[in-house]
Amino acid sequence: MADLTPIFQAAGQQYNVDPVLLRAMQQVEDAPGDPNAVGPKPAVGDPNDRAVGLMQIRMSNAKAAGIDPTDPTQAVPWAANTLAQNLALYNGDVQQAVAAYHGGTDQRNWGPLTHQYVSKVANVFNQLKQGAPVAAQPQQASADPLLAMAQSIQQGGPQAASQPASQPAQGDPLMAMAQQIASGKSAPASAIGGAGAAAPQAAGQPSQQSGLTQDLSMGGGSPFAWNDLKTAVSGAAHGIGSLANNAANLVEKGVSAGVNAIPGVRGSTVGNWLANTANSDVAAQAAADQQFRQTASPGAQASAIVAPMLLPMGGVAGAGTAIRDGITALPMMGGTVGRLVGAGVGNAATGAALSAASGSVDPNQPYWPQVGHNALVGAGVGAGVPAVLGGVAGAGRAMYNAALPVLNPRAYVGQQFANAVGDDAAQVASNIRSAPTYVPGSLPTTAQAGATPFLVQTEKATANSNPAFRTALEQRNIDNNDARWSALMGISGTPADLQAAQAARDAAATPLYQAAHAATANVGPAFMRYAQIPEMKEAMQRANDIASLDAAVGRGVPPVWPQAPTPGVAGSGSRQINGAALDYTSRALGDMINEAQRTGATTRVGALSALKSNVDNWMGMYVPGVQQARATYAAASVPVNTMQVGQQIANGLGTRSMNAGQVPQIQLMPYRSAFTQAMNGADYGIDGNALQSLQGIGQDLQRSTVSNSVRSPGSDTAYNVAANGWLARQLYGRNFQGGGIGGVLGNAAQAAGAAGGAALFGPAGAGVGSALGSGVGGLLNGSRVGTRLNQQLGGLLLNPQEFLPYLDARVAGAPAPITGGLLQDLSRRLQYLPALAVPQLSAPTRP
Repeated sequence: MADLTPIFQAAGQQYNVDPVLLRAMQQVEDAPGDPNAVGPKPAVGDPNDRAVGLMQIRMSNAKAAGIDPTDPTQAVPWAANTLAQNLALYNGDVQQAVAAYHGGTDQRNWGPLTHQYVSKVANVFNQLKQGAPVAAQPQQASADPLLAMAQSIQQGGPQAASQPASQPAQGDPLMAMAQQIASGKSAPASAIGGAGAAAPQAAGQPSQQSGLTQDLSMGGGSPFAWNDLKTAVSGAAHGIGSLANNAANLVEKGVSAGVNAIPGVRGSTVGNWLANTANSDVAAQAAADQQFRQTASPGAQASAIVAPMLLPMGGVAGAGTAIRDGITALPMMGGTVGRLVGAGVGNAATGAALSAASGSVDPNQPYWPQVGHNALVGAGVGAGVPAVLGGVAGAGRAMYNAALPVLNPRAYVGQQFANAVGDDAAQVASNIRSAPTYVPGSLPTTAQAGATPFLVQTEKATANSNPAFRTALEQRNIDNNDARWSALMGISGTPADLQAAQAARDAAATPLYQAAHAATANVGPAFMRYAQIPEMKEAMQRANDIASLDAAVGRGVPPVWPQAPTPGVAGSGSRQINGAALDYTSRALGDMINEAQRTGATTRVGALSALKSNVDNWMGMYVPGVQQARATYAAASVPVNTMQVGQQIANGLGTRSMNAGQVPQIQLMPYRSAFTQAMNGADYGIDGNALQSLQGIGQDLQRSTVSNSVRSPGSDTAYNVAANGWLARQLYGRNFQGGGIGGVLGNAAQAAGAAGGAALFGPAGAGVGSALGSGVGGLLNGSRVGTRLNQQLGGLLLNPQEFLPYLDARVAGAPAPITGGLLQDLSRRLQYLPALAVPQLSAPTRP
């Protein structure tokens, strides 16, 4: 360490700390003196945050300070600066400063490990001061080096030889601490374990664990934690025991008084024994209560008061409740007045019973007058305190309700809106959760997803009375229309996509058709007979026409037809037919069937269908390749038909009106018509996913019509005029005028600003103060409050998911935050407090 001595000396001089103390801390932190040492224990929650270097500085602290913890010229000055800050924080207390370097400045984190660290630093510090070699530091808490040093001083060891134990060694605080322990005194508890106020951590190795975690890691709780726990438990035990004993003493005194009232018993051995025993028990408990009040710590006395409050009051509370219920059940005690009277009498009875049974008395004064006094005080306080707390709770609720539109407009609107939905809240919440996504990117409004007339009416009233919401609603419609149009464009593709699909179909099916059309076969007599039927002749003629059209564009094979033999000419005639003739005839018969269906010629449709069935059978029998070619063509036609359907729908809708986003407005009825017409022309069907998307667009359009389901007869002018008032009555209360409390507060803010400005700057400052007050008041202005409420309502109407929490709270019956539930709960829990406080309130005055 010789080469590092100048670094420690310079750092100590720079920050006015003892360089020997810095070296002692370094020896405890990193005994080998390795600048690259890495601590074995990472910080809780961050395995990469380890202690590094001579002074074992956490990487997080080094990064925050911008230093390299492995460089002694940076690490040692940082440690000296930290130690100096700790000394300033703890008014020069070296023990606390060293403890904070190890455990952080939050003293609640100082456990046994920090105690050990301070002891080790004290041991090394003394050895360095005496010039002795530094011994290896023990790791177990049982070998406390500070206590070992004290024992060595007591036994006349080397430390004692160099410095008397009764005086501080050269003014060193750590030596003074060691000598204090050697003289039989312990170090102040605040040095290593006091519960000081939390402060920002600036230690070299700040503990990331709580004191409880460290205590458990050491195998048990610290003395301070156990002491606090024992204090609380002892106080609670005394309070509960006092309550039970005083109640038992009351019963005992009552029995004694009753027995001694019997003629012949008073003055007898039994009577005297009962009276003396009762008086002795009362005196003993009174003495115990008095001693506890005089000697117990404030924490123990608090526990003695609180613990009995947490006990079930059993029959006493039940009796008070029964009295209340009995009074309210009387015919003349119905309504609010009956409830108030019943609650007051019931609380008074409860307070009287508990106070009489638990109140302490002076054994030197008459017993029963004191019990009566306690019962009377308990009855009064038992009836009065809940009433006062109820009044405070009511005032708090009223004030909070009035201020909530200003303080938390979202909560206010959400709760009022959910309350206005009423008993439909559960169904609305279920509808919102189960609302499907028909078109990606298209979002329903709360009215569309919740699907109740009240929601639709609210959306319409808000749109008609609030231009900002109407604009937002229109933007939502534009966004949803864009999502639908985008889905449609994804199905229709581009003209180039359609041409590519058609070319792929031709490439797959044309060679198969060519081969099948060229193939020939001999037909039987049945075909020759059918060929004489007029409809068949017509179909064969149309087949020739189809072949001519194909030949005109350079494709297809000419039909080959069977020929009847020429009479008298041997070997004339032919029964040969090719695939082209059969295929074209089947197509012609299909066209003829469609024509007959359009004209309603049912008989002709039947005859033509029978002919086509026979032709198709002959084709499958004689030229099977045609069926294979047809199947290939049909499969390749599905993507073609899909794009044709999409393009036909888009072309039909694209000629209609545009919305504000300059995208064709897709409306329900035109879309349905275009969709049906396009699907009728898709002979081979369309892709399943595309069909689902097209149906989803229709369903999404249908859901959007929910917003238009509430209509007004004739013009909406009258409706628009009444919309704002309807919203106010439904959501904000009949007396709501756009935030009346905000107007009052706003005027008050302006007046206060003017008065403050005049007081500080004279008459000229009144105008400035008034202007500032107007700025504050503007935030609280009634119209501005109303605007903020409407903005929040608009957000809930546009976003169903944001409305769900308020609906769920309404369904669950959870107390809304505006009801002042905290004060109500406090008044309910404290209604028995007077009975427990009577021992102090009702002690009789001594003469």
